Amino acid sequence: MHAVERRKAILNYINEHESASTAGLSELTNSSIATVRRDLTAMSQEGIIIKTHGGAKKIQESDIPIPCVREKSAIARIAASLIRPGEHIFIGAGNTCTALARGLKDKNDLRISTTSINVAAQFSAGSGHSVFMLGGNVDYGAGAMETLGDYTSELLRRMYFDKTFFTIDGADIRSGYSISNRAQIPLYEHLIQNCKECYILADHYKFGKRSYAQLCSLSGVPNVITDSGIGPEYLRYYQTHGIRVMLY
Repeated sequence: MHAVERRKAILNYINEHESASTAGLSELTNSSIATVRRDLTAMSQEGIIIKTHGGAKKIQESDIPIPCVREKSAIARIAASLIRPGEHIFIGAGNTCTALARGLKDKNDLRISTTSINVAAQFSAGSGHSVFMLGGNVDYGAGAMETLGDYTSELLRRMYFDKTFFTIDGADIRSGYSISNRAQIPLYEHLIQNCKECYILADHYKFGKRSYAQLCSLSGVPNVITDSGIGPEYLRYYQTHGIRVMLY
């Protein structure tokens, strides 16, 4: 079993059973104890599970550092309320997008595409949704495992979405939206241009910050879901530029 498949299987099991032992995961994945320990260490560092003595456990909302958990959960709920049965949607990587995926379990007949292993792991075989994992090299970001690369871009050229949802790492009036991983730029640029409705999910802690790679101006994405902590200068900017803002 390759590392990506193994870690997805581990994450699926932990999310379903709340916790797991190293020995049990070793048997599940037909891997050595040492290999599983390395997987759990890496996944713990990425923030997608909590490593414990002798195993690991599922991350609960109470485990996510304040002050972001309430805002991220509320933003995810707003995003989930916009999705209709039968739609083809894209969900990006990050904690807010993972929370959105968790909130879709009661929806019906969705066609979900994602680059996020964390997002894909939220849906079981009997969820009633079609889940498509875009391929590419595995990127181990902060709190997320994502598949990105030339193969991802090639697949995307053949796809069109009803709605897309993704997060950013920084939002600034002068420098626009920015992300920490420049490999995401071709992905997000395609999504912005090839969907009916595109949404950025960003809690107010992202505003007034600038990350490594510029994506586009704040007027480059027509819909933003954020929380009431956002500064008034950003609300004025969005209003002036005709950007739809949904606030928690």
